Amino acid sequence: MQTMSQGQAAGRLLPFAATLFVSAALLFWVQLLVSKVLLPILGGSAAVWTTCMVFFQAGVLAGYLYAHLSRVLSLKRQVVLHLAVLIVAGLALRMSFDTAGAPPADSNPALWLFKALALSIGPSFVALAATAPMVQSWVAKTGLPAAADPYFLYV
Repeated sequence: MQTMSQGQAAGRLLPFAATLFVSAALLFWVQLLVSKVLLPILGGSAAVWTTCMVFFQAGVLAGYLYAHLSRVLSLKRQVVLHLAVLIVAGLALRMSFDTAGAPPADSNPALWLFKALALSIGPSFVALAATAPMVQSWVAKTGLPAAADPYFLYV
């Protein structure tokens, strides 16, 4: 039986670590960028920022739920499904908020804001949020010596 050196194991883990890093960086970047774009449209109040953060936290929760529910699939099917979801979400990505109509001038814009975020960035954000827990699960299934505890990838 051939054993794997630490260098070989680290080399096999590098794509997983890079994916986690890019996924986490994009999650934070997208939240800030989209919220900053919407602030001037709606007047820049703290309520707008708070509503955006609630939407994005709900998106992270939805992504984690998707990752959890997809665990019933085999590893190969899970990878194919997630790649398909990422591609479809990327193709559906819209950085235009005009599909939600004009923001209401005489009432609370929270519902309009949720609708605008859901129609523009929602599917992509949920797919991106699911990437980290899915990659952790995939690392745990590799059989590498460090795979029993994949949280070291966040170091």
